[in-house]
Amino acid sequence: MTTLPSLYLGCVISLLPLFCWAQTTTPTPNVKFGQVTEADFALKPVPNDTTAEAVVLYESADSRFEFRNNRIQLITSFFSRIRINKKSGYDQATVDIPLRGKSTDADYAMSLEGVTYTLQNGQVTKQKMDKAAIRIENVADGYRIQKFTLPGVQEGCIIEYRYVLNMPNVYTPPSWRFQQSIPVVWSDYKVTIPNFFYHKVILTGYLPLTVYQSRTVSSQMSIPGIPDVNATESHYAMANAPAFRNEPYITTAGDYVSKIEFELARVDVPGQLTENYSLNWPDIDQTLLRRESFGGQYKKAPYFRDVATAIKAKYPATDTLGRAVAAYEHVRSTMTWNEKTSMDSDRLKKVLELKKGDVADLNFMLIGLLRDLDIDANPLILSTRDHGRINETYGLLRKFNYVVAHLVVGGKDMMLDATDRFVKPGMLPERALNSTGRLIMPNDQSRFVSLTPTERDVEAKSASFTLSDEGELTGELTHSYAGYAAVDARSSYVLRGETLFVEDVKRKKPSWQIEKAEFTNATNVNLPLSVKYALKIPEAAQVAGDRIYLNPLLTEGSTENPFK
Repeated sequence: MTTLPSLYLGCVISLLPLFCWAQTTTPTPNVKFGQVTEADFALKPVPNDTTAEAVVLYESADSRFEFRNNRIQLITSFFSRIRINKKSGYDQATVDIPLRGKSTDADYAMSLEGVTYTLQNGQVTKQKMDKAAIRIENVADGYRIQKFTLPGVQEGCIIEYRYVLNMPNVYTPPSWRFQQSIPVVWSDYKVTIPNFFYHKVILTGYLPLTVYQSRTVSSQMSIPGIPDVNATESHYAMANAPAFRNEPYITTAGDYVSKIEFELARVDVPGQLTENYSLNWPDIDQTLLRRESFGGQYKKAPYFRDVATAIKAKYPATDTLGRAVAAYEHVRSTMTWNEKTSMDSDRLKKVLELKKGDVADLNFMLIGLLRDLDIDANPLILSTRDHGRINETYGLLRKFNYVVAHLVVGGKDMMLDATDRFVKPGMLPERALNSTGRLIMPNDQSRFVSLTPTERDVEAKSASFTLSDEGELTGELTHSYAGYAAVDARSSYVLRGETLFVEDVKRKKPSWQIEKAEFTNATNVNLPLSVKYALKIPEAAQVAGDRIYLNPLLTEGSTENPFK
């Protein structure tokens, strides 16, 4: 058995097929579909999580490659058994299977079965899922979701389901999460890869594997004109993985849960094909610079030449910051973000007509305008917080999903994102604050850039009240917002209006009787936003004889520790 240390792991297990068998003393549970016993209803994870709304008793996947219909297909068999403990866990009985592609190249799931088991007077009863419960929904161009819901779900029941997923023309096994939002008693993943596919195997998370084995087997995949090759069969398993629960201020669960991912590094088919897919960072830099939808866009973006002429007339060439801010304000005030992330654009003329586009559209326009102003601006790619962190150790282009403008002012890095009109120049939207980004530049000058926030999230409150003999407070309270707090507050004020802004405050502070609200710097992103309330707070203090008891924090104290 190979036991990995109990700390956060972000390592590449292998680059090449493995030709060894790692021993393990931990037996794999012999769990089969349809064989649920009374003991399964009492099975508990170690340690037992009494708050869990459901528990994964067993789950497995087995991926292998086959040659069917004159093409390679990835075939993965899934099996899951879950006990529902509470009504809040009923959503575990609804399953989504993502499918991609169209017609003959489309993914498809087959052999789908589902059963719900209940324990009644010591007897296990079962209810099979009807085929009519299976449906397919189109969610986007080329993407569908196959959905089903297990029948007869109730507290204490066990559900299980299995299916086989066929994915044509896929050469990389799916990633696998050993840890979920509910406890997992046993999670098992087997993958068999022909030895002409070479993958990086990336294990991340804080929990050690219980089983890690690999051995050489027959690939059992016959391709006309290609000599038969062996395959590497790998087995990964984890026992008693605790539930991972989202907490405030983290990025995305995928950055923390224990999981395994595969990245195609090389294809080496004897006598047929040898192609390297493993990119280092210089490879990624050059790929993007040569890509017409990336480097080809901001290098030839004469869409704001008249604007550039006007800005040059107002700001001298020595005032880089003045020119940059003027360009930034122009793009974000004349264009609207469609709330889509992207790193490519091939329709800037159309976007200019519509005055609306995705993040790449707007920021390539901004980079082009900055360059027209003789500013050395370049794209900086990053991964948004909900997309996961990047790892500087290995180059994976698919880990990025966002691009902003970068320039140097006064010897310091400055990032500009034209998608958000409520952040001030030099700030990135909160969604883009995710460790580091990659600055893409020619002549081997690309580098990583820290995305450490230049501003904080700051709120301050000050008040002047008069306390009556009856314990009522009357006076003024000023609430100031700066940094990222100002972004949120200003966005709410501008997009929803003053009336709804104040109504929200009244709902959150039911004891406040607000008579008037006065806003200062409501639309000036460069200054803190402040709101002065004229208000009364009846019964703010307790009167007991000749004494008055007053909580000095009034309604503003924290009621919960966000870092518990």
